[in-house]
Amino acid sequence: MFALPDSLAREGLALRAASESDRAFQRALFAASRPDAPVLAAWPAEQREPFLDSQFHFQSLHYAQHHAAADFLILEQEGAPIGRLILDRSGSDWMVVDIALMPQMRGQGIGTRLMQAVQGGARAAGAGGVSLSVEVMNGGAYALYARLGFVAGEDPDSGSHIPMRWPSG
Repeated sequence: MFALPDSLAREGLALRAASESDRAFQRALFAASRPDAPVLAAWPAEQREPFLDSQFHFQSLHYAQHHAAADFLILEQEGAPIGRLILDRSGSDWMVVDIALMPQMRGQGIGTRLMQAVQGGARAAGAGGVSLSVEVMNGGAYALYARLGFVAGEDPDSGSHIPMRWPSG
């Protein structure tokens, strides 16, 4: 399992393996991290909640099927869950399958330091680099990854995501 460097642990941050008991937290994080969250908030709860439940279920199935070897991790601060990281280290490049923080934790540099820890871990392990995919509508994340040295690739899917890669060498 991927571990955080001591510098982040001294800040009260920790990663641990996700478990079934984290499902409600992950579902809430999923809902809060969607780019269409403001639109969905206007839906009646009796429509919104079943829709989000099904979308979360399908995302979870997809990740489990396509990234079975990944570390499914919960990020905690002082013992409370604040985010998640799904990191697949099984290829020559490490892949950040998903990274998300609760809205109140964003903008504090936590995501930046977590991504820098992933980059440092990949370099130390001799991985070729780190790859990820960012939603086109998520300009803030795209800007963060660009600042960290990730370079955009060509978009192989229908235009909803931009592949990015950081070479470790």
